[in-house]
Formats: sequence, structure tokens, C-alpha cells
Amino acid sequence: MLALHSALQGACVCHLVTTVVPVGCVTDKNASEWLQFIEARRKDTNATRPKTYLLDLPSLLKKVRKPNSAGDGSNSKGIALSDSDFAYLKSFHETYRNQFTHFAPMGWSIEVSGVSEIARLISRVIGEILDCGWAFRNLDLDMRSRLRADLDALAKM
Repeated sequence: MLALHSALQGACVCHLVTTVVPVGCVTDKNASEWLQFIEARRKDTNATRPKTYLLDLPSLLKKVRKPNSAGDGSNSKGIALSDSDFAYLKSFHETYRNQFTHFAPMGWSIEVSGVSEIARLISRVIGEILDCGWAFRNLDLDMRSRLRADLDALAKM
């Protein structure tokens, strides 16, 4: 579950980030801090680098759904994600990911019946991000083909 979450989050970050890293996948306030730092660094090589405040998965998903969401401004339609798919992924983040990551004291019973469904949805979204081109632009053709094959295999789980 954590690997699926991380894969989706990573693909969203790669899709959204602009050529001014990390702008595009951080909070608006943090993006402003980074832009100020980049400008300050032109005059002062000792300018203090800000911390990076990456958006959480639901916020990243909201952004990738928007038209021209790719870091280069392409993908005029945005990444297709219905309201129900978004709600499902948001619940996945808030329930499974947060419980596994933060280890609240509780008894554990791991339900695996929904893994195939979430894997299919995540592989579809990452596949669409792959098709947009920006996120995985630095992969050579062979690596893109292997990523596509892995996503297709994941979708068949």
C-alpha cells in the first residue's frame, strides 16, 4: 500500500514540477519562498535555501486534474480523475497511508481485498502522466517502455 501511494505521489510530483524545482509541487507559500531564494542567490551565493514543503497526495491530485497541469504547461485536458476516483484516492491517503506511516496505537488487521482495485486506478493515473511526457521526459525510450509494461502488469493484478 505504501509503495502504491509513493509511486502515485512521485508521479504527481514529477508531472507538476516546473523547471524551477521544486515549484509546482509545493505549497504556494513555499513556492514563493523558493522563487525569492532563487532571485536572492543571483546576488548572494550564501542566501539561505528554504525548506521544501511538498503538497500531500490529495492536494497533488487536485493540481494534476487541472488543465495544463504539467510542469511545462502541456496536457490541455489535465489528468482524468473522476470525483469518485479522487475521493477514493483521498480516502486511501487519509486512511491506509496515514495509519501505516504514523503507526497510531491500535490492533491491526490488514485487508487486502481492495489492493487490486487501487493498483488498477493508480497504474491508470501514472500511465496517463507517462503519456503526457513531461514527468518522465528524462527516461530513454527503453525505460519508458519498461515503465509502461510494469504499469500494464500492475493494472492486471
